[in-house]
Amino acid sequence: MDERVITAKDIEDVERFIKSSIEHMQSYLEDKDSNFAKGTGFFPVTSDEKACSRCNFVEVCNDKI
Repeated sequence: MDERVITAKDIEDVERFIKSSIEHMQSYLEDKDSNFAKGTGFFPVTSDEKACSRCNFVEVCNDKI
């Protein structure tokens, strides 16, 4: 088994990645405190049926496809 030494830079990189990921997810919220999403008009509908088959929210826009 290979061992890896975790450096302070590794930890900083992970912290930066997590912070960036949180900010990206929060950009889809109208109200971050109540975790309330922006309206459906903010989310573009795709024509890629493959993507729709894996989407957790397909029922939200199913009538738009």
